[in-house]
Amino acid sequence: DIKNAPSDPIFNNPGLVCHGEELELNVQVFSGSVVTYSWFFNSAAISNNSNTLIIDPATAANSGTYEVVVDVDGCESDTASIDIIIGEEILVTANDITLNCTDGTASVDLEMSISGGNNPYTYSWTGPNGFTSTDSVPVLPNVTASNTGTYQVQVTDDLGCISAIESLVLTITDRPESPNLQPVGVVCEGDPLTLSVQNYSGATVSYNWLFEGNPIPNNSNTLVIDPATPLASGTYEVFVLENGCPSD
Repeated sequence: DIKNAPSDPIFNNPGLVCHGEELELNVQVFSGSVVTYSWFFNSAAISNNSNTLIIDPATAANSGTYEVVVDVDGCESDTASIDIIIGEEILVTANDITLNCTDGTASVDLEMSISGGNNPYTYSWTGPNGFTSTDSVPVLPNVTASNTGTYQVQVTDDLGCISAIESLVLTITDRPESPNLQPVGVVCEGDPLTLSVQNYSGATVSYNWLFEGNPIPNNSNTLVIDPATPLASGTYEVFVLENGCPSD
């Protein structure tokens, strides 16, 4: 009894498969009393008697040549083969950034490093206040505390594979504004001398007063000398520490 050989297996095209995704290969279903599917990867046999081969999750190690031979009732088909490339894992690393006591003139570079994947890359950054960028290293000009927050980046490689989202935290503290010490005009002997600057509202605030360059123990935005004497004539200065940052 002469039997016809099975038709050639025909692979589906799985399209782009990236690291961590599912690789599914299919050939058509064959009919017969006894049907055997023999799969091979780079000439090594794979234990899988099905018209479908699933590898989940797939990695770059699964890139290579896949073959299948179908036996129908003792008759073998020709060998069908397909070359598969699994996109490499794209690893993105970004470090947190801290900038203390800025005066609003500094800039910050949002830097990260990439390994894996296929160059060239494209970038998608997001952040506070509606920030977006497609630069590899976005630059934030004239930063202040309002730029503090979490910035996220996702990288796409030349194959179209996408990295996991990587985050960095940018922490900025502003330098306090300069104290506004108002002139007091003439103070007569015996009257109180009152000096004051604006009140600061940081989490930690200290007021540091000086008279003729010498410290005065007075941690307040107001300095009162009562009664004033001619010995109180001279130059008064004050600087403020707010959240660890000094004013002018």
